[in-house]
Amino acid sequence: MAGLSSPGIGSGLDVTGIVTGLVQSEQAPFESRIASQEQTATSKITAFGSLVSAVSAFEDAAKKLNDATNFELNKISPTSNEFFSTSVTSEAAPSSFKVEVVSIAQGQKITSGAYADDDTVGSGTMSLTVNGSTLDLTLDGTETLRDLKDKINEADGNPGVTASIVTDNDGQHLVFTSDDIGLDNAITIAVTDDDGNDADALGLSRFAFSGTDTADMLQTQEPKDAEILIDNFLRVTQSSNLFTDAIEGVSINVKKANDVGDNNAITVSQDTSAVGEALAEFASSYNTFLETSVSLGRVNSESQIVGKLVGESLLRSLTSQVKNILSGSESNGGLSLAALGITTTREGLLDVDETILKSGVDNNFEGVKNLFVGDDSIMGKLTETLEGYTGGDGLIQVKINSYKTTLDRLDEERANFAEKMTALENRLFSQFNAMDLLVGQLNSTGSYLAAQLDSLPGVVKQN
Repeated sequence: MAGLSSPGIGSGLDVTGIVTGLVQSEQAPFESRIASQEQTATSKITAFGSLVSAVSAFEDAAKKLNDATNFELNKISPTSNEFFSTSVTSEAAPSSFKVEVVSIAQGQKITSGAYADDDTVGSGTMSLTVNGSTLDLTLDGTETLRDLKDKINEADGNPGVTASIVTDNDGQHLVFTSDDIGLDNAITIAVTDDDGNDADALGLSRFAFSGTDTADMLQTQEPKDAEILIDNFLRVTQSSNLFTDAIEGVSINVKKANDVGDNNAITVSQDTSAVGEALAEFASSYNTFLETSVSLGRVNSESQIVGKLVGESLLRSLTSQVKNILSGSESNGGLSLAALGITTTREGLLDVDETILKSGVDNNFEGVKNLFVGDDSIMGKLTETLEGYTGGDGLIQVKINSYKTTLDRLDEERANFAEKMTALENRLFSQFNAMDLLVGQLNSTGSYLAAQLDSLPGVVKQN
Protein backbone atom coordinates (compact mmCIF):
# COMPACT_ATOMS: atom_id res chain seq x y z
CA MET A 1 0.00 0.00 0.00
CA ALA A 2 2.92 2.32 0.55
CA GLY A 3 3.39 2.50 -3.22
CA LEU A 4 0.01 4.21 -3.90
CA SER A 5 0.47 7.18 -6.21
CA SER A 6 -3.14 8.11 -7.05
CA PRO A 7 -5.06 9.90 -4.26
CA GLY A 8 -8.28 8.12 -3.24
CA ILE A 9 -7.41 4.55 -4.28
CA GLY A 10 -7.37 3.30 -0.72
CA SER A 11 -10.50 5.10 0.51
CA GLY A 12 -12.39 5.51 -2.74
CA LEU A 13 -12.70 9.25 -2.06
CA ASP A 14 -12.08 11.95 -4.72
CA VAL A 15 -9.12 13.37 -2.85
CA THR A 16 -8.02 15.66 -5.72
CA GLY A 17 -11.51 17.15 -6.02
CA ILE A 18 -11.77 17.63 -2.26
CA VAL A 19 -8.37 19.38 -2.02
CA THR A 20 -9.08 21.55 -5.04
CA GLY A 21 -12.43 22.59 -3.57
CA LEU A 22 -10.89 23.46 -0.21
CA VAL A 23 -8.15 25.53 -1.84
CA GLN A 24 -10.62 27.33 -4.08
CA SER A 25 -12.81 28.12 -1.09
CA GLU A 26 -9.81 29.90 0.42
CA GLN A 27 -8.92 31.65 -2.84
CA ALA A 28 -12.35 32.93 -3.87
CA PRO A 29 -12.86 35.66 -1.24
CA PHE A 30 -9.24 36.78 -1.59
CA GLU A 31 -9.42 37.05 -5.40
CA SER A 32 -12.74 38.87 -5.16
CA ARG A 33 -11.29 41.41 -2.75
CA ILE A 34 -8.08 41.89 -4.75
CA ALA A 35 -9.93 42.19 -8.08
CA SER A 36 -12.27 44.80 -6.61
CA GLN A 37 -9.39 46.84 -5.23
CA GLU A 38 -7.49 46.58 -8.54
CA GLN A 39 -10.52 47.69 -10.50
CA THR A 40 -11.00 50.66 -8.18
CA ALA A 41 -7.33 51.70 -8.39
CA THR A 42 -7.22 51.31 -12.18
CA SER A 43 -10.45 53.27 -12.53
CA LYS A 44 -9.05 56.06 -10.36
CA ILE A 45 -5.82 56.21 -12.38
CA THR A 46 -7.79 56.47 -15.63
CA ALA A 47 -10.08 59.13 -14.19
CA PHE A 48 -7.25 61.22 -12.79
CA GLY A 49 -5.48 60.86 -16.14
CA SER A 50 -8.53 62.34 -17.89
CA LEU A 51 -8.64 65.12 -15.32
CA VAL A 52 -4.98 66.07 -15.61
CA SER A 53 -5.29 66.14 -19.40
CA ALA A 54 -8.18 68.60 -19.21
CA VAL A 55 -6.48 70.69 -16.53
CA SER A 56 -3.22 70.85 -18.51
CA ALA A 57 -5.02 72.10 -21.63
CA PHE A 58 -6.84 74.66 -19.49
CA GLU A 59 -3.54 75.73 -17.92
CA ASP A 60 -1.91 76.15 -21.35
CA ALA A 61 -4.78 78.41 -22.46
CA ALA A 62 -4.44 80.50 -19.29
CA LYS A 63 -0.66 80.79 -19.77
CA LYS A 64 -1.14 82.02 -23.32
CA LEU A 65 -3.35 84.85 -22.09
CA ASN A 66 -0.90 85.59 -19.29
CA ASP A 67 1.94 85.99 -21.82
CA ALA A 68 2.59 89.67 -22.53
CA THR A 69 4.01 88.92 -25.98
CA ASN A 70 0.50 88.06 -27.20
CA PHE A 71 -0.43 91.67 -26.47
CA GLU A 72 2.57 93.07 -28.33
CA LEU A 73 1.89 91.57 -31.75
CA ASN A 74 1.63 93.75 -34.84
CA LYS A 75 0.09 93.29 -38.24
CA ILE A 76 1.06 94.90 -41.51
CA SER A 77 -0.89 95.72 -44.63
CA PRO A 78 -0.41 94.83 -47.37
CA THR A 79 1.52 91.64 -46.76
CA SER A 80 2.18 91.34 -50.50
CA ASN A 81 1.64 93.14 -53.79
CA GLU A 82 3.34 93.01 -57.18
CA PHE A 83 6.19 95.24 -56.00
CA PHE A 84 7.10 93.81 -52.58
CA SER A 85 6.07 91.53 -49.73
CA THR A 86 6.24 92.49 -46.06
CA SER A 87 6.35 91.04 -42.56
CA VAL A 88 6.41 92.69 -39.15
CA THR A 89 7.60 91.96 -35.59
CA SER A 90 6.56 93.33 -32.20
CA GLU A 91 9.43 95.84 -32.39
CA ALA A 92 7.65 97.93 -35.00
CA ALA A 93 5.67 100.99 -33.93
CA PRO A 94 2.15 101.52 -35.32
CA SER A 95 2.57 103.86 -38.29
CA SER A 96 2.27 104.21 -42.07
CA PHE A 97 4.93 104.64 -44.76
CA LYS A 98 5.08 105.15 -48.51
CA VAL A 99 7.54 102.83 -50.21
CA GLU A 100 8.83 103.20 -53.78
CA VAL A 101 10.90 100.37 -55.21
CA VAL A 102 13.57 102.15 -57.26
CA SER A 103 15.52 99.08 -58.34
CA ILE A 104 15.82 95.34 -57.81
CA ALA A 105 19.16 93.80 -56.92
CA GLN A 106 20.51 91.37 -59.49
CA GLY A 107 23.66 89.44 -60.23
CA GLN A 108 26.12 89.94 -63.10
CA LYS A 109 26.53 87.95 -66.30
CA ILE A 110 29.52 88.17 -68.63
CA THR A 111 29.67 86.28 -71.93
CA SER A 112 32.84 85.37 -73.84
CA GLY A 113 33.39 85.33 -77.60
CA ALA A 114 32.64 82.23 -79.68
CA TYR A 115 34.82 79.11 -79.65
CA ALA A 116 34.72 75.87 -81.58
CA ASP A 117 34.17 72.71 -79.58
CA ASP A 118 37.84 71.69 -79.78
CA ASP A 119 39.43 75.16 -79.57
CA THR A 120 41.89 75.66 -76.71
CA VAL A 121 41.65 78.77 -74.60
CA GLY A 122 45.36 79.49 -74.16
CA SER A 123 47.93 79.12 -71.41
CA GLY A 124 48.80 81.22 -68.38
CA THR A 125 46.94 82.29 -65.26
CA MET A 126 43.32 83.45 -64.96
CA SER A 127 42.30 85.30 -61.77
CA LEU A 128 38.59 85.56 -60.90
CA THR A 129 37.77 88.11 -58.17
CA VAL A 130 34.40 88.63 -56.41
CA ASN A 131 33.91 90.88 -53.40
CA GLY A 132 37.58 90.73 -52.41
CA SER A 133 38.04 86.97 -52.88
CA THR A 134 40.22 85.72 -55.76
CA LEU A 135 40.60 82.35 -57.46
CA ASP A 136 43.77 81.78 -59.50
CA LEU A 137 43.60 79.13 -62.22
CA THR A 138 46.69 77.85 -64.05
CA LEU A 139 46.11 76.68 -67.61
CA ASP A 140 48.68 74.75 -69.68
CA GLY A 141 47.25 75.47 -73.12
CA THR A 142 45.47 72.12 -73.62
CA GLU A 143 42.16 73.16 -72.06
CA THR A 144 39.04 73.70 -74.12
CA LEU A 145 36.18 76.00 -73.14
CA ARG A 146 34.46 73.07 -71.44
CA ASP A 147 37.64 72.24 -69.47
CA LEU A 148 37.83 75.86 -68.29
CA LYS A 149 34.19 75.75 -67.23
CA ASP A 150 34.82 72.63 -65.13
CA LYS A 151 37.96 74.11 -63.52
CA ILE A 152 35.98 77.17 -62.41
CA ASN A 153 32.94 75.33 -61.09
CA GLU A 154 34.91 72.60 -59.31
CA ALA A 155 37.55 74.82 -57.69
CA ASP A 156 37.60 74.70 -53.87
CA GLY A 157 38.34 78.40 -53.62
CA ASN A 158 35.63 79.55 -56.01
CA PRO A 159 34.79 83.14 -54.90
CA GLY A 160 31.19 83.01 -56.10
CA VAL A 161 31.19 82.48 -59.87
CA THR A 162 29.33 79.86 -61.89
CA ALA A 163 30.48 79.13 -65.44
CA SER A 164 28.20 77.66 -68.10
CA ILE A 165 28.37 77.08 -71.83
CA VAL A 166 25.80 78.50 -74.22
CA THR A 167 25.99 77.54 -77.89
CA ASP A 168 24.59 79.84 -80.58
CA ASN A 169 25.04 80.14 -84.34
CA ASP A 170 28.62 81.38 -83.91
CA GLY A 171 29.79 78.60 -81.60
CA GLN A 172 30.29 78.04 -77.86
CA HIS A 173 30.31 80.91 -75.38
CA LEU A 174 31.43 80.77 -71.76
CA VAL A 175 28.99 82.65 -69.50
CA PHE A 176 30.25 83.86 -66.10
CA THR A 177 27.43 84.40 -63.56
CA SER A 178 27.87 85.82 -60.07
CA ASP A 179 26.36 83.55 -57.45
CA ASP A 180 25.17 86.44 -55.30
CA ILE A 181 23.37 89.60 -56.31
CA GLY A 182 24.39 93.23 -55.86
CA LEU A 183 27.20 95.52 -56.91
CA ASP A 184 29.53 94.12 -54.27
CA ASN A 185 29.48 90.78 -56.09
CA ALA A 186 30.58 92.07 -59.48
CA ILE A 187 33.10 89.84 -61.28
CA THR A 188 36.58 90.94 -62.31
CA ILE A 189 38.74 88.70 -64.55
CA ALA A 190 42.48 89.34 -64.79
CA VAL A 191 44.87 87.24 -66.91
CA THR A 192 48.60 86.66 -67.19
CA ASP A 193 49.05 85.33 -70.70
CA ASP A 194 52.03 83.10 -71.43
CA ASP A 195 52.48 84.88 -74.77
CA GLY A 196 53.71 87.90 -72.82
CA ASN A 197 50.91 90.21 -73.96
CA ASP A 198 47.82 90.39 -71.70
CA ALA A 199 45.87 92.74 -73.95
CA ASP A 200 46.35 91.42 -77.47
CA ALA A 201 42.97 89.63 -77.70
CA LEU A 202 44.77 86.34 -78.20
CA GLY A 203 44.93 83.30 -75.90
CA LEU A 204 43.85 84.00 -72.33
CA SER A 205 43.85 87.76 -73.02
CA ARG A 206 40.43 87.32 -74.63
CA PHE A 207 38.88 86.65 -71.15
CA ALA A 208 40.15 89.80 -69.42
CA PHE A 209 37.29 91.91 -67.99
CA SER A 210 37.30 94.78 -65.52
CA GLY A 211 33.80 96.21 -65.81
CA THR A 212 33.94 97.48 -69.39
CA ASP A 213 32.92 95.52 -72.48
CA THR A 214 35.69 94.36 -74.81
CA ALA A 215 35.67 92.77 -78.23
CA ASP A 216 35.58 89.32 -76.63
CA MET A 217 33.82 89.87 -73.26
CA LEU A 218 30.35 91.40 -73.09
CA GLN A 219 28.37 92.16 -69.95
CA THR A 220 24.92 90.75 -70.71
CA GLN A 221 23.46 91.57 -67.29
CA GLU A 222 24.82 94.33 -65.13
CA PRO A 223 25.04 93.89 -61.34
CA LYS A 224 22.63 96.08 -59.40
CA ASP A 225 21.85 96.93 -55.81
CA ALA A 226 18.29 97.08 -54.54
CA GLU A 227 17.04 100.53 -53.69
CA ILE A 228 13.88 101.80 -52.04
CA LEU A 229 12.64 105.32 -51.31
CA ILE A 230 10.66 105.77 -48.10
CA ASP A 231 8.17 108.63 -47.88
CA ASN A 232 9.70 110.18 -51.03
CA PHE A 233 12.74 111.20 -49.02
CA LEU A 234 14.68 108.42 -47.27
CA ARG A 235 16.76 106.39 -49.72
CA VAL A 236 18.04 102.95 -48.75
CA THR A 237 20.44 100.95 -50.95
CA GLN A 238 21.80 97.46 -50.36
CA SER A 239 22.94 94.34 -52.24
CA SER A 240 20.03 92.20 -51.00
CA ASN A 241 16.40 92.44 -52.07
CA LEU A 242 15.32 91.84 -48.46
CA PHE A 243 15.33 95.06 -46.41
CA THR A 244 15.30 94.23 -42.69
CA ASP A 245 16.79 97.39 -41.17
CA ALA A 246 15.15 100.17 -43.16
CA ILE A 247 12.07 100.40 -40.91
CA GLU A 248 12.48 98.97 -37.42
CA GLY A 249 10.55 95.74 -37.03
CA VAL A 250 9.50 95.66 -40.69
CA SER A 251 10.93 93.44 -43.42
CA ILE A 252 10.40 94.39 -47.06
CA ASN A 253 11.27 91.94 -49.81
CA VAL A 254 11.26 93.82 -53.13
CA LYS A 255 10.12 92.04 -56.29
CA LYS A 256 9.56 94.69 -58.97
CA ALA A 257 10.51 98.32 -59.50
CA ASN A 258 7.83 101.01 -59.41
CA ASP A 259 7.48 103.54 -62.16
CA VAL A 260 9.45 106.66 -61.21
CA GLY A 261 7.53 108.66 -58.62
CA ASP A 262 4.99 105.90 -57.88
CA ASN A 263 4.83 104.25 -54.47
CA ASN A 264 2.74 101.96 -52.28
CA ALA A 265 1.64 102.56 -48.70
CA ILE A 266 2.28 100.09 -45.89
CA THR A 267 0.53 100.32 -42.52
CA VAL A 268 1.64 98.81 -39.21
CA SER A 269 -1.00 98.41 -36.51
CA GLN A 270 -1.62 96.44 -33.33
CA ASP A 271 -2.82 92.88 -33.94
CA THR A 272 -5.64 92.16 -31.52
CA SER A 273 -6.85 89.01 -33.27
CA ALA A 274 -4.44 86.73 -31.40
CA VAL A 275 -5.89 87.84 -28.07
CA GLY A 276 -9.44 87.22 -29.26
CA GLU A 277 -8.47 83.75 -30.48
CA ALA A 278 -6.70 83.02 -27.19
CA LEU A 279 -9.80 84.06 -25.22
CA ALA A 280 -12.01 81.78 -27.32
CA GLU A 281 -9.54 78.95 -26.78
CA PHE A 282 -9.53 79.68 -23.05
CA ALA A 283 -13.33 79.49 -22.85
CA SER A 284 -13.35 76.21 -24.79
CA SER A 285 -10.66 74.62 -22.61
CA TYR A 286 -12.45 75.76 -19.45
CA ASN A 287 -15.68 74.19 -20.64
CA THR A 288 -13.87 70.92 -21.36
CA PHE A 289 -12.29 71.05 -17.90
CA LEU A 290 -15.63 71.73 -16.21
CA GLU A 291 -17.49 69.03 -18.16
CA THR A 292 -14.74 66.53 -17.30
CA SER A 293 -14.84 67.50 -13.61
CA VAL A 294 -18.64 67.27 -13.43
CA SER A 295 -18.66 63.91 -15.19
CA LEU A 296 -16.05 62.46 -12.85
CA GLY A 297 -17.59 63.81 -9.65
CA ARG A 298 -21.34 63.44 -10.24
CA VAL A 299 -23.85 60.82 -9.15
CA ASN A 300 -26.71 60.44 -11.63
CA SER A 301 -29.67 59.01 -9.72
CA GLU A 302 -31.69 58.37 -12.88
CA SER A 303 -29.05 56.47 -14.85
CA GLN A 304 -27.37 55.09 -11.72
CA ILE A 305 -24.03 56.23 -13.14
CA VAL A 306 -21.50 57.19 -10.48
CA GLY A 307 -18.52 59.34 -11.39
CA LYS A 308 -15.17 57.68 -10.87
CA LEU A 309 -13.94 60.49 -8.61
CA VAL A 310 -17.03 60.87 -6.44
CA GLY A 311 -15.90 61.71 -2.93
CA GLU A 312 -12.42 62.84 -3.98
CA SER A 313 -11.63 66.04 -2.07
CA LEU A 314 -9.00 67.00 -4.65
CA LEU A 315 -11.65 67.37 -7.36
CA ARG A 316 -13.90 69.52 -5.16
CA SER A 317 -10.98 71.71 -4.10
CA LEU A 318 -9.75 72.21 -7.68
CA THR A 319 -13.12 73.19 -9.16
CA SER A 320 -13.86 75.45 -6.20
CA GLN A 321 -10.55 77.32 -6.55
CA VAL A 322 -11.01 77.82 -10.29
CA LYS A 323 -14.56 79.14 -9.93
CA ASN A 324 -13.53 81.52 -7.15
CA ILE A 325 -10.76 83.00 -9.30
CA LEU A 326 -13.01 83.44 -12.32
CA SER A 327 -15.92 84.90 -10.34
CA GLY A 328 -13.61 87.45 -8.74
CA SER A 329 -12.00 88.47 -12.02
CA GLU A 330 -11.73 92.22 -12.36
CA SER A 331 -8.83 94.48 -13.30
CA ASN A 332 -7.93 97.75 -11.61
CA GLY A 333 -9.80 99.50 -14.38
CA GLY A 334 -13.00 97.64 -13.59
CA LEU A 335 -12.81 95.39 -16.65
CA SER A 336 -14.12 91.86 -16.19
CA LEU A 337 -14.72 88.73 -18.25
CA ALA A 338 -18.40 89.61 -18.47
CA ALA A 339 -17.54 93.03 -19.90
CA LEU A 340 -15.68 91.21 -22.67
CA GLY A 341 -18.72 89.11 -23.55
CA ILE A 342 -17.55 86.03 -21.62
CA THR A 343 -20.45 84.95 -19.40
CA THR A 344 -21.52 81.84 -17.51
CA THR A 345 -24.45 79.73 -18.68
CA ARG A 346 -26.95 78.00 -16.37
CA GLU A 347 -24.81 74.86 -16.65
CA GLY A 348 -21.74 76.80 -15.47
CA LEU A 349 -20.03 76.79 -18.88
CA LEU A 350 -18.41 79.87 -20.40
CA ASP A 351 -20.18 81.42 -23.37
CA VAL A 352 -18.40 83.91 -25.64
CA ASP A 353 -20.18 86.72 -27.47
CA GLU A 354 -17.81 87.30 -30.39
CA THR A 355 -19.16 90.81 -31.13
CA ILE A 356 -18.77 92.08 -27.58
CA LEU A 357 -15.39 90.39 -27.27
CA LYS A 358 -14.02 92.01 -30.44
CA SER A 359 -15.35 95.41 -29.40
CA GLY A 360 -13.90 95.12 -25.91
CA VAL A 361 -10.48 94.04 -27.17
CA ASP A 362 -10.33 96.69 -29.92
CA ASN A 363 -11.51 99.58 -27.75
CA ASN A 364 -9.72 98.79 -24.49
CA PHE A 365 -6.69 96.74 -25.44
CA GLU A 366 -4.56 97.95 -22.52
CA GLY A 367 -7.36 97.18 -20.08
CA VAL A 368 -7.61 93.65 -21.46
CA LYS A 369 -3.87 93.28 -21.11
CA ASN A 370 -3.99 94.41 -17.47
CA LEU A 371 -6.78 91.92 -16.79
CA PHE A 372 -4.82 88.96 -18.08
CA VAL A 373 -1.08 89.73 -17.84
CA GLY A 374 0.96 89.65 -14.65
CA ASP A 375 1.18 87.51 -11.50
CA ASP A 376 -1.73 89.33 -9.84
CA SER A 377 -3.97 89.16 -12.90
CA ILE A 378 -6.78 86.65 -13.29
CA MET A 379 -4.65 84.47 -15.58
CA GLY A 380 -1.63 84.84 -13.34
CA LYS A 381 -3.58 83.58 -10.33
CA LEU A 382 -5.24 80.85 -12.35
CA THR A 383 -1.94 79.65 -13.81
CA GLU A 384 -0.33 79.51 -10.36
CA THR A 385 -3.28 77.50 -9.01
CA LEU A 386 -3.37 75.02 -11.88
CA GLU A 387 0.40 74.49 -11.78
CA GLY A 388 -0.07 73.06 -8.29
CA TYR A 389 -2.19 70.28 -9.77
CA THR A 390 -0.37 69.44 -13.00
CA GLY A 391 3.16 68.28 -13.82
CA GLY A 392 5.25 65.54 -12.28
CA ASP A 393 4.98 66.98 -8.76
CA GLY A 394 1.38 68.17 -9.03
CA LEU A 395 -1.37 67.00 -6.71
CA ILE A 396 -3.09 64.99 -9.44
CA GLN A 397 0.08 63.07 -10.24
CA VAL A 398 0.59 62.45 -6.54
CA LYS A 399 -2.85 60.83 -6.49
CA ILE A 400 -2.07 58.77 -9.58
CA ASN A 401 1.19 57.62 -8.03
CA SER A 402 -0.57 56.57 -4.84
CA TYR A 403 -2.97 54.35 -6.79
CA LYS A 404 -0.08 52.92 -8.78
CA THR A 405 1.53 52.07 -5.45
CA THR A 406 -1.72 50.34 -4.47
CA LEU A 407 -1.57 48.20 -7.63
CA ASP A 408 2.03 47.25 -6.85
CA ARG A 409 1.02 46.28 -3.30
CA LEU A 410 -1.87 44.18 -4.61
CA ASP A 411 0.47 42.38 -7.01
CA GLU A 412 2.74 41.59 -4.10
CA GLU A 413 -0.22 40.36 -2.02
CA ARG A 414 -1.35 38.12 -4.87
CA ALA A 415 2.13 36.62 -5.21
CA ASN A 416 2.38 35.99 -1.45
CA PHE A 417 -1.10 34.48 -1.36
CA ALA A 418 -0.25 32.17 -4.28
CA GLU A 419 2.68 30.82 -2.27
CA LYS A 420 0.38 30.36 0.72
CA MET A 421 -2.17 28.45 -1.40
CA THR A 422 0.56 26.22 -2.82
CA ALA A 423 1.65 25.35 0.71
CA LEU A 424 -1.97 24.71 1.75
CA GLU A 425 -2.58 22.44 -1.22
CA ASN A 426 0.58 20.45 -0.49
CA ARG A 427 -0.41 20.10 3.18
CA LEU A 428 -3.96 18.95 2.34
CA PHE A 429 -2.73 16.41 -0.16
CA SER A 430 -0.30 15.08 2.42
CA GLN A 431 -3.03 14.77 5.05
CA PHE A 432 -5.57 13.19 2.72
CA ASN A 433 -2.98 10.78 1.33
CA ALA A 434 -2.15 9.67 4.88
CA MET A 435 -5.85 9.21 5.59
CA ASP A 436 -6.31 7.37 2.32
CA LEU A 437 -3.44 5.01 3.17
CA LEU A 438 -4.86 4.34 6.65
CA VAL A 439 -8.34 3.63 5.29
CA GLY A 440 -6.84 1.29 2.73
CA GLN A 441 -4.94 -0.58 5.44
CA LEU A 442 -8.06 -0.88 7.61
CA ASN A 443 -10.06 -2.18 4.68
CA SER A 444 -7.37 -4.79 4.01
CA THR A 445 -7.29 -5.85 7.66
CA GLY A 446 -11.09 -6.14 7.71
CA SER A 447 -11.08 -8.35 4.66
CA TYR A 448 -8.39 -10.57 6.19
CA LEU A 449 -10.30 -11.01 9.48
CA ALA A 450 -13.50 -11.82 7.63
CA ALA A 451 -11.72 -14.53 5.65
CA GLN A 452 -10.25 -16.00 8.83
CA LEU A 453 -13.60 -16.10 10.56
CA ASP A 454 -15.18 -17.79 7.59
CA SER A 455 -12.64 -20.59 7.76
CA LEU A 456 -13.19 -21.45 11.50
CA PRO A 457 -14.88 -24.91 12.26
CA GLY A 458 -18.49 -24.77 13.20
CA VAL A 459 -18.93 -21.31 11.77
CA VAL A 460 -21.88 -21.27 9.52
CA LYS A 461 -21.83 -18.52 6.94
CA GLN A 462 -25.09 -16.79 6.56
CA ASN A 463 -26.10 -15.59 3.18
